[in-house]
Amino acid sequence: MDGKAFYKYSKPAIAMGVIIYPKPSNFKKYKIIISRNGNEKIGDEIYLDEPYYKTVEKKTRTGFVTEKVLVPSIWDKILELYKDICMKNNLL
Repeated sequence: MDGKAFYKYSKPAIAMGVIIYPKPSNFKKYKIIISRNGNEKIGDEIYLDEPYYKTVEKKTRTGFVTEKVLVPSIWDKILELYKDICMKNNLL
């Protein structure tokens, strides 16, 4: 994660009242909490310090298909969420 990019995207979002931070759930496993003016929402996805692959079953017209999906690290996902918030609300 780039510190300059994190500052660039997190500063306007925090000024707007949105704070995103990790919640430890197990040993080196995290969930993401998004706090909007004190109202917290906890995500379902489990993240690690490093990116990893997980298998997901997706339903298609012909049946179920198993795919490997890349799950980003917790810090990259937090940066991505801050960036999405800034882009959607034209904060930059």
